[in-house]
Amino acid sequence: MVRCALPFLLCISGFAQTRMIPHVTRSGAGFKTDIILENQTVSTQTYSLTAYAETGASLGTVTGEIKASQVLSMAANDLLPATTSHFTIDNDTVFVSAAYTNAQGPGSPAHVPESGQSATRFRFFSGDWSQIFDGFALVNTGTTASEVWVTQRDGDGNHLQSVQVTGDLTPMAKVLYVVGGPAGSAFTPVSGSYFEVYAQQPLAITLLRGTVPGAAVGLLWANQAHAISQAETKRDGLGVFFIQNGNLYDVFEAMGYNVAQDRLFQADLFRHSARGRLAEWFGQDYLDQDVFSRQTGYTEEELSDAFESLTPDAKTVVQAYVDGLNRQISEVNSTPSLMPAEYVGLELEAVDPWTAEDCLAWVATLQRSFDPSDYAQGQAKNAALFQTLNAAFPATAMGMFEDMRFINDPDAPTMIPGPAQKTTNHRAFQNFQADVPWDLTRWSNRMSQRIEHNRNLLKAINAYTKMGSYAWVLSGDHTVSGNPILYSGPQMGFTVPSICLEGSIRGGGLEISGMSVPGIPGMIVGRTPHHAWSMQVGHAHSADLYIESPDSLGGPHHVETVQVRDGADVQVEVFRSSHGPILDMEPITAWQSAHWGVEFNAMDTYLRLARAQSMEAFGDALVNLGVSQHFCYTDRDGNIAYWMSGHRPVRPEGEFRFPQGLFAPALEYDPTVIEPLPHAANPDQGYFGGWNNKARADIDNSPFSSAFNYGPAHRAQVILDFLASKPKFSFEEVRDLAIDIAATDSFGGGGNPWTFVAEAFQAAVASDSNPTRQAAINLLNAWDGHFIDGGSANWVSGTDRADAWMLQDLWIRKVLQATFVDELGKLDEIVQFQVLLHGLDSASPLPWHYNWFSNGLDATEPQTQNTIILKALDDALNELGMQPWGRDKRDVIDFVHPLLNFSIWKTPFGSRSTYAQVVEMGTNGPVRIQSMFPLGSSGFATLQNGIPVLDEHYLDMTTFFDSFVPRNFPLFD
Repeated sequence: MVRCALPFLLCISGFAQTRMIPHVTRSGAGFKTDIILENQTVSTQTYSLTAYAETGASLGTVTGEIKASQVLSMAANDLLPATTSHFTIDNDTVFVSAAYTNAQGPGSPAHVPESGQSATRFRFFSGDWSQIFDGFALVNTGTTASEVWVTQRDGDGNHLQSVQVTGDLTPMAKVLYVVGGPAGSAFTPVSGSYFEVYAQQPLAITLLRGTVPGAAVGLLWANQAHAISQAETKRDGLGVFFIQNGNLYDVFEAMGYNVAQDRLFQADLFRHSARGRLAEWFGQDYLDQDVFSRQTGYTEEELSDAFESLTPDAKTVVQAYVDGLNRQISEVNSTPSLMPAEYVGLELEAVDPWTAEDCLAWVATLQRSFDPSDYAQGQAKNAALFQTLNAAFPATAMGMFEDMRFINDPDAPTMIPGPAQKTTNHRAFQNFQADVPWDLTRWSNRMSQRIEHNRNLLKAINAYTKMGSYAWVLSGDHTVSGNPILYSGPQMGFTVPSICLEGSIRGGGLEISGMSVPGIPGMIVGRTPHHAWSMQVGHAHSADLYIESPDSLGGPHHVETVQVRDGADVQVEVFRSSHGPILDMEPITAWQSAHWGVEFNAMDTYLRLARAQSMEAFGDALVNLGVSQHFCYTDRDGNIAYWMSGHRPVRPEGEFRFPQGLFAPALEYDPTVIEPLPHAANPDQGYFGGWNNKARADIDNSPFSSAFNYGPAHRAQVILDFLASKPKFSFEEVRDLAIDIAATDSFGGGGNPWTFVAEAFQAAVASDSNPTRQAAINLLNAWDGHFIDGGSANWVSGTDRADAWMLQDLWIRKVLQATFVDELGKLDEIVQFQVLLHGLDSASPLPWHYNWFSNGLDATEPQTQNTIILKALDDALNELGMQPWGRDKRDVIDFVHPLLNFSIWKTPFGSRSTYAQVVEMGTNGPVRIQSMFPLGSSGFATLQNGIPVLDEHYLDMTTFFDSFVPRNFPLFD
């Protein structure tokens, strides 16, 4: 496929329309061309015509005078150079027409006025090809080369066939094409069908119909071509698309088309995952994943109703995007050389068209990946933990559970500064009955293992979407330039191709650039001339499990048919209770989500975020977003702000760490009645920042999983300490904090846990020191906190882990093991580290209910804080042996394409984001934008002799991503 390159980009607000005669017949052809010049003014005028060869080469300019009210008609060869193919009209006072006449024998001329209209898509209707021919002349009036296609559609707009007219029409070059006639056609005549001709660049068109040369009477006449889109696409040297001009439909149709050119199979894979159709491609192994998607997803009718319920503009966006995807699909299905390698490898001969329902299903599925709820499995795990503790430690089980699943630690780092106003809105264990007839560990494991198994299946085909993210924004008072600066780093994994892509839209009333995901119509993280924003995973308590009675299944349910490759279709009964989809049958477990049905609002939200012209309008757009995310924001008015989206229902007082109806009567609430979004703007500290930490101190922990029991330690502390370290930062310092983050690593996915235990661990060593132990402390005291030997400056090229990192990591893990495994049987490092800190800090607001340092199973093991810490240090040093400990322990991120079965790139490991956006905002909009993402814009590969051949833009972003320093992105000048 042709990629249109541009120097970094000069955007325009509309096509510069070119007055043109797009077709002058060749000498010796069956028809000849006369040129008619008209002066309708009352004074003599000068005409100026610039002639072009068919290749687009200029043949010079012809000028002359025409008297007042005069009409001149002359043969084209008498007026213009002999090789003229088409010409432009350079003044605006003389009207020009072309008369096409049979060159031999009788005939009647077709008078065709000059073309003053350029568009990227035209529609026309055909004649009776047994009697006449239909053809056209096209001139590329754009600035870069373009493909040109003709597509035939039936009266309902369904694709029938596509033909590529040319793959590389250069600027001002012309192409002639006969769509059909008595001599035959690449198309099959279909009653009621119509044709579309389109390109990435604007075209001028002359559409002619006539009898074939040599007919008894040679007749020609002009056919009408309707311009249906003015959206123009350019691509920069890295293949990033820039769409400009046109209306709202035009730009999103172009977006869908461009995304499909780059990421068709990837988007299709996401679609099949969302619709529960992976077994169609991958067989029996993926049946349960499809069943789960059907059980927790929306029906076809619900998706259709959701589409009809969208706002008019959101409907336009979705339908246009789908139409754009389908435009590329029609090309792929018509042209085997365009079929992506993955389809060929799967022996798939055609790509199914997309529907609006497909798009909405994927939007909902993607948002659930962004949201850490994991179908509220944390509540089931909490129940299993309590049952296990109650069986083994009946006298202390409730206190032990409170330690492990504490509700709110006011010392936890937060996005919004300020002290906690309360510690809980729960009455723990009210009306509690611990005895239940089920093995809750088996039940919890069954559900979580099913989800984990299916997640691994998705990973195996690059269909799994992982979400994390960090972000920060600084006010102008906190920067050297005096402008606010925002950094966004979504962490979404490292698939092939990357889950994210980048682009720009300047048309349809929008001016926006940023990050998108294949199959999603809109920019998820982005910037406009008014503002810029980030996103990172939040933790709104948006869902609960309900234990239902058998008669709850008498409610609405339906049957889904799952197709299985090389197997029989499978009928699946899908049950729901009044609370939501049924996830398990023993006990009957329903999943109630406050985001049910709200997920489709994303289509309108993305538009409103792009259109916002005030901080308040941006915040209003987030209220109905059906996913929990932290948003950092800045605008050209100098504001910085923060919101956490996601629906937190107003719940009654009570215990929500467990599934409702399990240990106590179920508490009912209306999931549509929600708490206000956490929000703050322009704080005194001058910044917001975090890394999936808490929104605000008074918000309780989400019970989704133990990983969200936020305590005093969090990887976000790396960011918060940096932002508080000095009064002002340069653009480069704000940007390169991401490199400092990338150079950290821990069981929490980044950060430096040593800083939280250093005081207690040093005190333990001081209480019983020896040279070996003191040497370990000295090593750690000299350490810079980075996992790479040599620190962040060495993080790209370094191959060794720091010895200090190796020591503290193993030491802390051994302390956790000695403290908790005797009672709990396993490590749950993130939450147990938080609980350990509560025990190490005598002033903790959450002192232990149970002495976890004791070991009732083995009296010979250490029984106190210091003895555990010291033995763990000795054991760690003994296990590590002689230094160096970190030699050749640096990992790499291996970008593996599992379907094509090869590794296409490796880059040094770090706690990296998948996308990076840095925006400095001036009073008139962004004054500096930098961004990057892994690999490259394109995910298109073909198979040649069984070997994958990658598109030229598949890997050209690696230059920036390997060093983790983004490149400049065009502004909105």
